[in-house]
Amino acid sequence: MNSRALFTRTSLVLLALLLCLLDYGKIGIGHYASAQTVRLPLKKVYLRDPIKVDQHELESEEEAARRGLSTQNVTMTNYLDVQYYASLLIGDSKHSQTFIWDTGSTLLWIPLNNCSSCPSSNKHTPSGSWSNTGVRYTITYAVGEVSGVIANDNVYLTSSSGASMQLLGVDTVSADLGGLQADGVLGMGPAISSGRPGTLLVEQLKNAGVIGANTFSVEYTFRDETSSILLGGFDTSKVASESAFSWIDLKTTSHWTVPLKKMQYGSTQISIDADGGTLDTGTSLTLFQTADFTNLWAKITEGKTCGYLSGTSTRACQCNSTSDFEEILFQFTGYNAYMPVSAYITFIDNSVSQDLCTFSIDSYSGDLGNIVLLGDSFLREYYIYHDVDGKRVGLYGRTTSSSHLLTYTTLAALLVFCNFLA
Repeated sequence: MNSRALFTRTSLVLLALLLCLLDYGKIGIGHYASAQTVRLPLKKVYLRDPIKVDQHELESEEEAARRGLSTQNVTMTNYLDVQYYASLLIGDSKHSQTFIWDTGSTLLWIPLNNCSSCPSSNKHTPSGSWSNTGVRYTITYAVGEVSGVIANDNVYLTSSSGASMQLLGVDTVSADLGGLQADGVLGMGPAISSGRPGTLLVEQLKNAGVIGANTFSVEYTFRDETSSILLGGFDTSKVASESAFSWIDLKTTSHWTVPLKKMQYGSTQISIDADGGTLDTGTSLTLFQTADFTNLWAKITEGKTCGYLSGTSTRACQCNSTSDFEEILFQFTGYNAYMPVSAYITFIDNSVSQDLCTFSIDSYSGDLGNIVLLGDSFLREYYIYHDVDGKRVGLYGRTTSSSHLLTYTTLAALLVFCNFLA
């Protein structure tokens, strides 16, 4: 790194630290694009036990198949491995419940007190503000489903800020969702499909005057850093202006799906059928159609010994370090989004045998259309602004390959530290 570049980065770091000092102590105060915004901290839960470095060896795909693991059916088994959730207050009783904020769906569902199959013990008892429609409805996910009755009730962010919502009071949950750590799920999709029930939280809050714009921004961070969703705008301490985002119009209004033009592994273009990438906060991994993943995996594993961590469905390769691999490029309309090696590979210093690298990418086998599911392993690389009215999404983060370091990573890390101090 030359002296000019070093001076520039040092100056930016000092500037960011100065901003930290200026903001220190302003609990709950931020710099937002709209005066009417609500910031909700997200809690993070890791559902899998930490990998024990001295307990795993590499298992070939043939060995995995013999113990019953189908390489074509890893599907969404990791859908709930990492969960981000926040609280809402339900009904006139202001009953606090936790919800996964899922941009891949549109309906809010809550577990009712008559649900014996619900994994949550914090179930809701309908009270005076609850209005039951008598219409039964089922939500089917890639793994599992929930059923119940459509109802209307008030939903609050705080004891005084809320709106009326159409929701699903759930009385039946399939065993597939037994690992759900939150009480329910809040769909944050861009629009309700014709003929389907539900209302969108941000639209209802905007109509009630709680927030100033029909938008929300998402910041998912690594490890124990602070993650949050900002309703009604974006945080200008992280992104200076709306024009700083790279805006992409949605391919379809049913999901936060953007047009996907091509994909590369390093400098090699990968042949794919997918023509869309869906930004999905309800999925922990980044998942590809089986055929597309086969092509990508063949390039990633070229010349390497790969398979699974013994006894698990986690893909792994023998490696010396993560530098044995390359970043993945997703070329959207007018925007190159990079997924660095650190986002999808974890290095294991293995005391049993050769060191291993595990992956947070995989395939899905369901009929979801020609899409890549861009889950949390991708989303953590970007600050993402969802414009419900404009039917577009703005990404702020890396726009060049990792050989060109951007200031966003350094500044974002420092600003997360600022939030921690506050």
